[in-house]
Amino acid sequence: MDCKYRAYNSSIPAFLKDRPKDVVNHIFPTRYLTDLTEANIETVSPGHYKVKSETSPYLVFFSDDESPPSCTCSDWERFHLPCKHFCVFFDALKMLVGGVSD
Repeated sequence: MDCKYRAYNSSIPAFLKDRPKDVVNHIFPTRYLTDLTEANIETVSPGHYKVKSETSPYLVFFSDDESPPSCTCSDWERFHLPCKHFCVFFDALKMLVGGVSD
């Protein structure tokens, strides 16, 4: 049997490996092709964050176990996949707790 597989691009982080191609293609450019940093994040209240984007601020919600995370941007509304506002939040969280792997 001829085993053929496609190797991952070395720039794809570990957390995106073994994910559906559509998810990788959506999240990878979103996460890495943005100028947003942790400086763009403001805590509104516990679990609610304002992420100042290029066009306007958006609200990211991680409020409780009963409600799923969400963002007020059109990308989230359309695809329900992590948007750049989620990604900058995750990157900031990773820096705060340290050692969290991709």
